[in-house]
This record gives sequence, structure tokens and C-alpha cells, in this order.
Amino acid sequence: MSKDLRVRITKQLIQDKFFQLLQEKPLNKITVKAICDEAKINRSTFYKYFADPYDLIEKVEAELLQKTSEFFKISPNLNITETVLFVLDVVMKHKEIYKTILSENGDPHFIDRMLGGIYTAKISSMENLFPNLSDAQKEWLFRFITYGSTNIIISWIKSNFNMPATAVAAFIDEMNSIILEGVKKRF
Repeated sequence: MSKDLRVRITKQLIQDKFFQLLQEKPLNKITVKAICDEAKINRSTFYKYFADPYDLIEKVEAELLQKTSEFFKISPNLNITETVLFVLDVVMKHKEIYKTILSENGDPHFIDRMLGGIYTAKISSMENLFPNLSDAQKEWLFRFITYGSTNIIISWIKSNFNMPATAVAAFIDEMNSIILEGVKKRF
């Protein structure tokens, strides 16, 4: 087995055990010792990759945000439906992590960082759609749509994915279409 593969397996084991613990207790109650005991590794192995549990969650979140950011860079002209479908696909691929991060024990600031990345990547699309809106109004509209859509997704995650992703995407798309059509007629 190559060293690179062993490193990936070890880091994944540490992350898996950390997220199991995070499902049970808040981040500030999780110790390196507890993670190492669960993963059956020694502390030096943990410290080879992470400074502490906060560093671990920060690195996992940064990786998730990086995937989203990279996608928007290579696909800048996605419409709302395509954006929602992409986000739902990422969530489904990492659903246990998202479920845990968004739980009461997770990171309350993660969503703000994710939305900030989406805002940066997608705000320019509002510029062209609504030339009669002021910059502030475009930002408000964008935030209204993204926060509303995100809260539907969060509700879906917290309900343990009780509907197919396509149904969630279709509902979000329909709601956003109604809003955008209304704004176009009004302004």
C-alpha cells in the first residue's frame, strides 16, 4: 500500500470518528484523546494531520467549500436550478458530514461561509438579469433567494432527507421562479 493511500485512510478514519463524536456532543467537549481512543490511534498520529478538533472541522469544511467554489469557477453561468442541483448533489455525497455540521453540535457559522462563497461566485448573474435594480437591491434579492433556498435545504437535511433531491430542487426552482418573475414585472 502506498504511503499516500495510508495517509488518506488514516485521515478519513480520524474524520469519521470525530464526526461520530460530534453527533453525540458539542465541539468544545470533544478532545484529541477521545478521537484517538475511538480511532485506535495514538495522539502523535492525530497531530501529524490536525492541531486540534477545531482545526479538523475547519479543514473538512474548507474542503467542502473548496469543492463548491471550484465548481462555480468552472461553471460560472449556471442558472438557479443547476446551482441548486449541484448543491444538493454535494450534500448527498457528504450527507452525514452536512447533517452533523448543521446539527446543534455542529458549526453555526458554516452556512454563512458557504453562502458567502456562492454570493461571490454568482452575484454577477444578478447584474445582467435586473439592470433597473440598484446594487443594494440586487444584493438583497440575491440574499433573499439564496438564504430561502438554503433554509429549505437545511430543513431537508434535518428531516433526514425525507424527500428525493429532485423534488427539493423542483420546489426551490418553482419558488425562485415565482419570485424572479415577480421582480421582473415590478421593476
